[in-house]
Amino acid sequence: MASLESQNYALRCVSQLYLSAHLNDFAIIINNDDKIPCHKTILAATSPYFEKCLFGEKDVGDELILDASKQSFLVALKFMYTGEVEFDNIDDDRLIELYPLSQSLQIKPLVDLVEHRLNDIEILTKNVGKIYEALSANNSTLLNKCWQFIEENFESVIADSDSFSKFPHDLILEIVKRYYFFAAENDIFKALVKWQKNNSILTV
Repeated sequence: MASLESQNYALRCVSQLYLSAHLNDFAIIINNDDKIPCHKTILAATSPYFEKCLFGEKDVGDELILDASKQSFLVALKFMYTGEVEFDNIDDDRLIELYPLSQSLQIKPLVDLVEHRLNDIEILTKNVGKIYEALSANNSTLLNKCWQFIEENFESVIADSDSFSKFPHDLILEIVKRYYFFAAENDIFKALVKWQKNNSILTV
């Protein structure tokens, strides 16, 4: 049986391959520009999504274009190589982005870690729309906290037109369906009109 020192040695060797071109046999392309060197075996071993992409029926070749922010993907990639996340260096916006990304990559341990941190995040007008969009229906507890915040602060939420205009379409639809919010109809109408203009959608 391997000693603890031997196990640490193996972990260090794998960790040192993070962002290293040494022995790399694959690359992730972010935003059709940034090319990040990777190693197929490590990706496949830590992510069922990559396992299917790299060793499934369809050959993706030596590169894969990924629709994600570079900063968030690098956090996920570092976790795949090291098993660590430096949450102290991740702001709330990046944490919110990281949740759906870790889900799409099917990295269950990372999903659990990020979800735990999200449960402690302070919900504000400027981030409630982002949190709602990131969570979808995957965290009922936090979604309920989002709705509680919106309901208790609805007047200030619609008054912050810049933040409100960035709310996802699904959230706007739910807001329109709920008639018990306490706010002047004219204020609600103005907020919806600005959202509509910002999102180029003819009807809510």
